[in-house]
Amino acid sequence: MSNIKVTLKNIISLSTAEVASRFLTVIYSIYLARVLLVENFGIFGAAKYFVVYFILLSNMGLDSVGTREVAANQSNYKKIVDNVFTLRFFMGLIGYLLLCLITYFLHKPLEEKIIIQILGINILTNNTLMNWVFQGLEKIDIYAMRTIVTNVLNFAGILLFINSPDDLRLTAIIIVVSLSLNSLILILYYHNKIQKLSFAFQFNLWKKYFAEAFPIGITFLIIGIYNFLPIVLLSLMSDNYHTGLYTSVTNIFLITTLFSTVIQAVYYPQFAQNKNNDDKMGTFWQFTKFMFTIGTFIPLFLFVFADKVVLIFGKDYSPAMPSIQIVMIASLFAYYSGSMFCALLAWKQEKKVIFAILTGLIVTVVVNLLFIPSLKEQGAAIAALSGEFSVFVALSLIFYKNLQRLYLLQYLKLLALSSISTLPFLFIKLNSYQTFFPMLFSILIFMALIFLTKIITFNDIKRVINR
Repeated sequence: MSNIKVTLKNIISLSTAEVASRFLTVIYSIYLARVLLVENFGIFGAAKYFVVYFILLSNMGLDSVGTREVAANQSNYKKIVDNVFTLRFFMGLIGYLLLCLITYFLHKPLEEKIIIQILGINILTNNTLMNWVFQGLEKIDIYAMRTIVTNVLNFAGILLFINSPDDLRLTAIIIVVSLSLNSLILILYYHNKIQKLSFAFQFNLWKKYFAEAFPIGITFLIIGIYNFLPIVLLSLMSDNYHTGLYTSVTNIFLITTLFSTVIQAVYYPQFAQNKNNDDKMGTFWQFTKFMFTIGTFIPLFLFVFADKVVLIFGKDYSPAMPSIQIVMIASLFAYYSGSMFCALLAWKQEKKVIFAILTGLIVTVVVNLLFIPSLKEQGAAIAALSGEFSVFVALSLIFYKNLQRLYLLQYLKLLALSSISTLPFLFIKLNSYQTFFPMLFSILIFMALIFLTKIITFNDIKRVINR
């Protein structure tokens, strides 16, 4: 298979797996929000994102190094796989023990600590996951397919067995079992179909891999802290009710930014191939047509219809509506930042990108500490908006120095079209059933304006499909 076909196959596989996984995660999260009710959903959300920090700390970029080493040595990769797998396994074990130790000293009820420790098993599950091997061998479709199957099983298990707020512990168990099953299947597939897997203890290689992985791991840890800090701080500085409200807001944010991930996955290889400024400008211009179109309309659409969107989680989550609207404004900046983030990474500007993320993290921490005690989930939403705006400003400065352009006019034009298509409906008050028609009308108006102004043409869509 040619390199182009392999690349296309990998993009489709990853995109499909990402969309399917995030879609199913959002759907089962909505179901859990309605069944567990606000407080228990807050316990679940706080535990889930608290564990994420230890997953990132335990992984420390070793999967990225493993992928690179396997890809560069496809004719003789057994030693690499065995050593990286062994190192990641023991890193995961240390990470889980560290989680249990810290959880012991948390000022939380025993049941909440048990939920954290159950979900913490995912640290080991993640560190034994062999997706990095399949990526290095360019067999991403195998990993992608098993990821989708695992998420389907996870989804089915939650729908079948979670029926009341008392099923919180069972929820954690189902999630851990499904993810562990995915890891086990990939290990067995690799061991039986590709290469025998065994533990290896070549400490000189461990030292080399860890040294190379550490900067990558710190990068992802910073991004993880930045993304999930509000929920963790809410759980520590507030109560489970307000944490539950903001967990629903976070899930809506995931829905809003879902397409950003897919578009970036499609265009990232194109950015990586750019050799000069003309190539960069041409690729970025096409890229922004889709990023800005989706990234202006969807956030404003959900901002206008936030009172109906929040009802997806149930009437108990209605107090989260102002926070949803604030976070939707934040997602406008997140889309624009995401477009620059993707391009700059492909153009090997990762150190400057990390500086921008670190700037956002500092702002987010400060604003969270200032506003959460008094404003609860709305304070966390304000912190999210402040952080996204800070990242946007920092990335804009970096991007301008790199390309001498910002494409702000393009963004503002689409923002204007999105505003025309959505904001008038703020003043129309209808019940839940009647709102369907204004929502549909809003989408149709925006689509008509996009094609009438020729911001996106059918040829543009054909080009993306062909890629």
